[in-house]
Amino acid sequence: MASCSNAGATTCSEYAAKTYSEKQNTSKALLQEHDLEPNDVGNTVGLSKALDSYCGLTGGFQPGSSSKNVSSTLDKAVDWSAKRW
Repeated sequence: MASCSNAGATTCSEYAAKTYSEKQNTSKALLQEHDLEPNDVGNTVGLSKALDSYCGLTGGFQPGSSSKNVSSTLDKAVDWSAKRW
């Protein structure tokens, strides 16, 4: 996950352009950065839904585009004070 060393700084536009696998890696890195369990299904599903909604993603499992918060970073997508989703 070297490419995700600062996943929270990834913009919605950058996130939307990633492959499904890259999005999963970014989500796991985000969870780790915020001391949340990256292998917890609730965490991964909850974060993915939150990011998709916040960024207004199109494209499904394929690289797509962001229709909302295009230049905003993923760290701003959720309230990171929760310890579980």
